[in-house]
Amino acid sequence: MTHKITDDYGNFDYYNTFKRSKIIAKLNDELRAQILNANLILNQSKNKIVFSHDVSKMSEEDQKEILQIVRDYKTFSEDNNPHGEKDFGAFNFCSNDSIYQTPERYFWQINYYDNDLKYHSDDATDSSKTTRVLTIMKASEY
Repeated sequence: MTHKITDDYGNFDYYNTFKRSKIIAKLNDELRAQILNANLILNQSKNKIVFSHDVSKMSEEDQKEILQIVRDYKTFSEDNNPHGEKDFGAFNFCSNDSIYQTPERYFWQINYYDNDLKYHSDDATDSSKTTRVLTIMKASEY
């Protein structure tokens, strides 16, 4: 979610809104760069990775491939990244376990919570008071 920043006169402040989106995008890129970190996968770090039901039932090999796809994702466009925060992606993946060998659509999303994971963070640019949760799911589970 992008906060609309206004100046002292109530006018929309494009510069600071853009700057805020760039900071959030950088923090999201840093999270994705660490995606194969064992502590992150085991939820032993502040930020979290969550697999949907179907993804959690996949083989470890498939899960690792999906994590690599999300880590390396660079296909951001105006459609999937309208606010410039790099917090969503979609991709096709064919499970090694699939008998049909047909690619399925997957989504990933980064959400921003307070450190107690009870509410949305009031400032996603401040990593000291924001926990990022990366969720990966099949599009059919959405």
